Amino acid sequence: MRTRLSLMFVIVLLALPLAAPAKGIPGRIDSLAPMTSARAAHTATLLNDGRVLLAGGMLRDRAMLSSSELYSPVSNTFSPAAEMSARRVSHSATLLSDGRVLIAGGYGPGRLNSAEIYDPQSDTFTVVGAMAAARGGHSATVLGDGRVLLVGGAEAGEAAAELFDLTTETFTALDSAAVMREGHTATLLDDGRVLIAGGQGGADATVLSSAEIFDPAAGSFSAAGDMTFPRRTHGAVRLADGRVLIVGGSDGGWQGRYASAETYDPELGTFTVTAAMQAPRFKIGSAIVPLESGQILIAGDSAVVELFSVEGDLFIPVDGRINARYLYMTATLLDDGRVLITGGYDTDIEATAQAWIYTQDGSGF
Repeated sequence: MRTRLSLMFVIVLLALPLAAPAKGIPGRIDSLAPMTSARAAHTATLLNDGRVLLAGGMLRDRAMLSSSELYSPVSNTFSPAAEMSARRVSHSATLLSDGRVLIAGGYGPGRLNSAEIYDPQSDTFTVVGAMAAARGGHSATVLGDGRVLLVGGAEAGEAAAELFDLTTETFTALDSAAVMREGHTATLLDDGRVLIAGGQGGADATVLSSAEIFDPAAGSFSAAGDMTFPRRTHGAVRLADGRVLIVGGSDGGWQGRYASAETYDPELGTFTVTAAMQAPRFKIGSAIVPLESGQILIAGDSAVVELFSVEGDLFIPVDGRINARYLYMTATLLDDGRVLITGGYDTDIEATAQAWIYTQDGSGF
């Protein structure tokens, strides 16, 4: 009888479904050879040939750069590239439909209204017409028709927004009034509109919770409600399901940094609080990137890099660490699915030349 029961127990065990294998840590961070220059508040733009253009930025307060360099994903190394026409920090860099890169505005040290275009084939920067307003800490978004929308970062009384037309290489101020803001985010939605959220504005540089939508068909802005928190220098990215994830930022300075996150639903026009990050972060607008898996990588203001899972509505740290808290870093998704993370400055406002690579291990959460 005991033998028969033991045999039945074994049969039952064999009939049970196998347990899912334990899921590993979702990827890792590894150090690379350093950039050719320390940089913070620079730009990093993926070119059509797979290389990354890193341009401008700062070494420390008021020590701004006109230099640029190129990262090769094949050799995992950086090499010097052409000089920009001006020193720039907190500028914008936008990949155009013809493969060139529009570099616009920034501080040098005052706000700049100049712009230039980088041609990767000839490794040259060419000055183009001046912007409608001098801008720094603004946003630049490529619209569905190839034009570039530039919003905010200007002095009071200047054009709050303008458009760059590649065919004429000219800037045109938008008549429709937008809220003057700086340190905000601008996210292209699935339907071609652009969500502008947060930042700071006004004579007293109030941190804003307000959001607005730019409709390129109408050429106008309209109110889009308020985020659940006022945020500046936060990060935002469109999710695969069409919503926008908004993370971190600050309600003022270092002491007001957020770990909180929320999503914007363009169909409902509402903001909803989601899970909190592993660490409070601000000055991360260029260090948040969607992965091919649909997960979102967030770096900056912490030694920890983490991923957001839409399905699990949670943030989880990845393996490996960055050696310090760096602000105004960049994160760039490469063609092979890895992410290049570069630069930033530490709490003493000293920039680093260090770089890291994120590799996803495919195990998921």
